Amino acid sequence: MAKVSQRERIGLRFINDYCRDNWMGPSIREIQKAVGYKSSSTALYLVRSLAYKGLITFEAKKNHSIQPASAEVPILGYIEAGEIIWQVERQNCLKSS
Repeated sequence: MAKVSQRERIGLRFINDYCRDNWMGPSIREIQKAVGYKSSSTALYLVRSLAYKGLITFEAKKNHSIQPASAEVPILGYIEAGEIIWQVERQNCLKSS
């Protein structure tokens, strides 16, 4: 694993917490405020650095697309499926007389 700086750790923790709490990724501006940067371009550099290291994924020019690389999907409950219904192919047999 590549070395992660203190700011990258703070940014990664923020992204993980934000995704868990809001079910979507944060914007660059939200990351900028959380990490304490004065410029959104510096926050974008942080996001690209984390993506290069394989810690997050994101799509450029797409809002809220930043996600942890190993995103966990929370399970809310289970749906009971019932019995399996097998489809049996029926063949019509014609009797010839």
